[in-house]
Amino acid sequence: MKRLLGFSFLLSLTLMTGDARAQDVLGIAAVVNDKVISAYDLGMRLKLVVVFSDLPITAETRQRLVPQVLRMLIDEELKRQEAKRRDVSVSEEEINRTLSGLEKLNKLSRGGLDSLLAKRNIKKSALTNQIKADIVWRILVRGRFFDVAKVRDEDINAVLAEIKRNEGKPEYRVSEIFLPVDRAEDETEVLTQA
Repeated sequence: MKRLLGFSFLLSLTLMTGDARAQDVLGIAAVVNDKVISAYDLGMRLKLVVVFSDLPITAETRQRLVPQVLRMLIDEELKRQEAKRRDVSVSEEEINRTLSGLEKLNKLSRGGLDSLLAKRNIKKSALTNQIKADIVWRILVRGRFFDVAKVRDEDINAVLAEIKRNEGKPEYRVSEIFLPVDRAEDETEVLTQA
């Protein structure tokens, strides 16, 4: 009971003083099926996105990225919850393999990723949580759709025949760029960016 009262006192004192770091830790960015995503988690992931996308660290960049990064964290939490429900887990070896691949992809020496994260004051768990969610989701999707997604020789032959029939004819490549509008008041800004 004394511990709980002490914690309550510290919590109220911290909130009254406006300590930004404490509020980041204690703030709630989202709740996903009773699992809290803290403002601290959001801040860590935001730093991670900025570092790996090589974007400038400005208030405008942060404001533009926050809704997207939060949506990403919510999706990842849903993936982790589904994996837990289906008893799918990820080994440390799989995570370490992915981290090694990231080091190679970013032309970092062995252990360079840890150094980069430490230099930018980013907790490694911000990255490993994302990796875990991606891996378990791949496992779940592969388990669900592997038999359905098998490509047969007949399918390949049909596509090749279609390509030969259209040889020499004009072709068009159509792509879609989706710009989400999270809040109605952001619509003008999104249209301007488009």
